[in-house]
Amino acid sequence: MLTPGKLHILNQSKFREVVHFRQYDLLLALSALLAAGLYLTFTFATAASVDTGKLLLAGSVSLGLGLYVTHLVRARHRIRVTTKNLKVDQTSLISQKARIPLSEIASVDVVRHPVFAQHYGHGGWLSGERYLSLTGRNGLRIETKAGESYFIGSRRAKELKRAISVAA
Repeated sequence: MLTPGKLHILNQSKFREVVHFRQYDLLLALSALLAAGLYLTFTFATAASVDTGKLLLAGSVSLGLGLYVTHLVRARHRIRVTTKNLKVDQTSLISQKARIPLSEIASVDVVRHPVFAQHYGHGGWLSGERYLSLTGRNGLRIETKAGESYFIGSRRAKELKRAISVAA
């Protein structure tokens, strides 16, 4: 007999992947630019004659770079396939979620692109498809029966596709 204590077995994940942004060379370069921007902002702010335009420009660039570095450091992408759904949670400064019932999936294709042909986006809409990835353009393209299109980035795309097909 299935008791409430054993119900969790039915909802266990068939696939789980957590991805963090790992391009440390980009983070280092952006951090160096941020340090230079902060130095310029401080220099312009403490000069004998303050040039407001330069100060605002340096401050704005520093603020933008600081927010982007924070976004990249905090970025996390979690994928789970359960018996009923494909769940994708992407968190950073802005959180995005996608829940796709496995019964609504019409097609699943593995997508692999060379490194220099990739955009390392962080969610949003790209040419009519919902784009959730921290791994560039490597992952799965999913079409639903309702005509919605998703791109789910994954470092283990073939395993994810197999888990979806087995669970569905």
